[in-house]
Amino acid sequence: MKKDIAEFVYACLVCQKSNIEHQKPSGLMQLLFVLEWKWASISIDFVGALPNTVKGFDSIWVIVDRLTKSTHFVSIKTGMTVGGWQRSTLSKLSDCMVFLLVLC
Repeated sequence: MKKDIAEFVYACLVCQKSNIEHQKPSGLMQLLFVLEWKWASISIDFVGALPNTVKGFDSIWVIVDRLTKSTHFVSIKTGMTVGGWQRSTLSKLSDCMVFLLVLC
């Protein structure tokens, strides 16, 4: 069986191109950054152009904690000022309020 596999790989053009001998060495391994506290590193995204709600919100602000993968979805308006954004955010995010105060 080993001989059959070797013959197949030798005859296959795709197998020859992806052979490990033709690949660049990967180099030294790098350690991954390990987070120590929740909400120390977040990712933020906006989902917009949604239909208006009864209160006039038309966008969603998505906040994801990279350590725990917990998320918060905050409904916002597109033309919201910084003060309005801050009041809306702080009233809805009680568990990560300290981090957001530092952020703002």
